[in-house]
Amino acid sequence: GQVDGVWFDQCYVHDNSNPGINANCSVDPTMFHGTEGAKIWITNCLLEGCYILAGGRTVVVANNVLRCSATQAATGADSINVGSSECITVVNNIIENWYATASTSLIHIGLGDDANNARGSCVVANNIVRNCRLTNTTVGGTIYIESNIGPTSVFGNIISGCGVVGGATPQRSIVIGGSLTGHVSVWGNTITGGTGYYGNPDGAGTVNVEGVRILASAGASGAYDVHVGENYFGPDVPEAQRYVFDPAALPVNKQVYRGAAPPVAARVGDVWVDPAPASQGFIGQVCTTGGNPATWKS
Repeated sequence: GQVDGVWFDQCYVHDNSNPGINANCSVDPTMFHGTEGAKIWITNCLLEGCYILAGGRTVVVANNVLRCSATQAATGADSINVGSSECITVVNNIIENWYATASTSLIHIGLGDDANNARGSCVVANNIVRNCRLTNTTVGGTIYIESNIGPTSVFGNIISGCGVVGGATPQRSIVIGGSLTGHVSVWGNTITGGTGYYGNPDGAGTVNVEGVRILASAGASGAYDVHVGENYFGPDVPEAQRYVFDPAALPVNKQVYRGAAPPVAARVGDVWVDPAPASQGFIGQVCTTGGNPATWKS
């Protein structure tokens, strides 16, 4: 409906085939207080087998736990799906054992969906997403931010065991897509493979995981970029799948790799630091010709 503001706090919802908390409210800027629109807070809630759907001018989703047991069908939807034309904060949430049968994301952020105010500022931080599975691994990702992306920070999240066991296509962990209307920073996240969803019909084994994928375009102005800082990957995440940059994407800062060997795909200026340099040897290598495969020189 159309509301000025709503706050869900300390709620317990379980085994609901529909959204456990549905706060998908009007973002019409003419409805309330001129251009403010709906404001949504969803905090300190426990949802088992159901999900959060929220849409408004400003949305805060914080300190919630969403989980499914091995015997629950799991709704199949994004566990947290948030759309906002102005500001979104998704922080300090725990998502566990989510088997998304008809979904492309676990945390799905749609920004700037109001043409009158497409700023779309966003923080996605300090969330733990563990042992979750998506059936569609070619669209979206465990954390997926899209549409008109304003200033956005994705940091301090832990993504562990999220993917398809034995899947040929890796499940994407963090995806930035859409058109930028502000700078984006992705840093300090931890991504590991692990054994995946414990009720997974795929059976036991290590999941196939991709790290950070940048698909965003620079937008009309071309003045924005993405800063990808240092993120941390488990040894079960292959080097070639840790960072993926679309060739048509906007410029992204150069990367420093610290694996056992330089990655196969890289861009000119990327650096590989040898974790075990020889005495009087080289500190590492630099990419002199970008591509897949790239050319590296000591």
